[in-house]
Amino acid sequence: MIKSKLIQHEEIRQREQDIVDASKSKKDRNKLGQFSTPRLLADELLAFAKKQINSKQVQFFDPAFGMGSFYTSFVKEFGTNTKALGFEIDKDYYSASRKVWSEYKNLTLQQADFTKRVPEIFGADLIVCNPPYIRHQHLEKQEKQRLQKLSEEIAGQKISGLAGMHAYFMLLTHAWLKENGLAIWLVPAEILEVNYGRSIREYLLKNTNLERIHFFEHANGKFDDALVSSCIIVYRKSAPKNKTVSITSGDSFAAPILEKKITRTRLEKTDKWSKYLLHNQTQTPQSTQKTLGDYFLIKRGIATGNNNFFVLDKERALELEIPKQYLKNILPSSRYLPEQTVRFGEDGFLAVEKKYALLDIDLPLTQIKADYPKLYSYLLAGMDKDVHKSYLTSRRTPWYSQEKREPAKFFVRYMNRETKNSKGLHPVFIKNEADAIATNSYLMLYEKPASLFETNRSESDLWDILKEGLDKAMYQYGRTYGGGLVKFEPSELKSIPITL
Repeated sequence: MIKSKLIQHEEIRQREQDIVDASKSKKDRNKLGQFSTPRLLADELLAFAKKQINSKQVQFFDPAFGMGSFYTSFVKEFGTNTKALGFEIDKDYYSASRKVWSEYKNLTLQQADFTKRVPEIFGADLIVCNPPYIRHQHLEKQEKQRLQKLSEEIAGQKISGLAGMHAYFMLLTHAWLKENGLAIWLVPAEILEVNYGRSIREYLLKNTNLERIHFFEHANGKFDDALVSSCIIVYRKSAPKNKTVSITSGDSFAAPILEKKITRTRLEKTDKWSKYLLHNQTQTPQSTQKTLGDYFLIKRGIATGNNNFFVLDKERALELEIPKQYLKNILPSSRYLPEQTVRFGEDGFLAVEKKYALLDIDLPLTQIKADYPKLYSYLLAGMDKDVHKSYLTSRRTPWYSQEKREPAKFFVRYMNRETKNSKGLHPVFIKNEADAIATNSYLMLYEKPASLFETNRSESDLWDILKEGLDKAMYQYGRTYGGGLVKFEPSELKSIPITL
């Protein structure tokens, strides 16, 4: 009877959710971090929870209830005679949920900001939550300060101002979970890799008995409209007991493709937890092994303050009659690069499909008006659009000049896909045989003098190795995102081992 009723409720729930989802723009849902949990995944997580909890009287808590995807699975596994509490801040999802679940008397659903509620006597045996992925840029300064203070009071962790709302949810629920209660979180995998997540990793190691981490494949972010790769974190609120943590990966939480027991000691010594923990430790560079940082000074590409204004295609630059000395060849998107080497074309621009140049001129505006009237009009049009008032441009003199950068010897895309060549290597390097620089969608590699090294090497020897690409192990140093994307910061790229 319960199952047949649940099937009917699930059909109604999904229909109501589709209606509310359609009423909101994709942009707004991304800003508010509203990504509903897939039905199959919710079932897998609650079926797992049922195996871990040997009790019929389980108090369930979801601080980001949404439309109750997890609650459907909870009732399926634990029945309707158990108490449940849910918070939902969005009035539209809350109203729809109230209508769907009105007959379920043991469910208390409140329209409220969970982070502003004082923990109740409720005491959860089980928390299963897909918290809102609200990026820190969308949190007001005072709100961040409030959340930071509260997190330290409740979980004893000072959290970075770069943390998103999902990180605060994990720490704040510590007060709502019973001793030895089970928590299951569906969160962006980056929380286990990046600096802002360090407080979360410390919390998991010091304040919980961490049991399992599951990484979904990079190409499967679990959410069609999210840009991040996802993971599942499972722990109990208790003093650390397990000497090892189960690390799994695959498209299915219930049937992982890979599984490995990782010691807590290793996790304590590793600042980046990713699916590469499943690989052999031989991928970790030895102290005597050279890294890219030994051979290169690595910097982000130039930040212009407004690429749409300062980066001009060839036709527009010629139309404005800008002298070539005030234009710097700049790399287009990598999809417009015909090969791994960038060369000059006969016209002085790059020999690529899309030819772009960066406007960089230091002359006073009065001189530009006299000598280059078309460029002067273009700059005035930019001022009408407040280009000169952005954070970067307002700090430059003149505002239309750029950071001075020499052409780099090599480039690496900031975001890379896990693609490989016929040899199983991953070619990510681009050689610069022209005078190109790049925007911050690339990293720029400046070669250190060969005299710094014990063995002499020529530039051709260096490129022979780099053009083939590196082993897949390189991706363990980056940050994983949905769709098979891996992002490298300069500090991460320089740590990648290489043998030249």
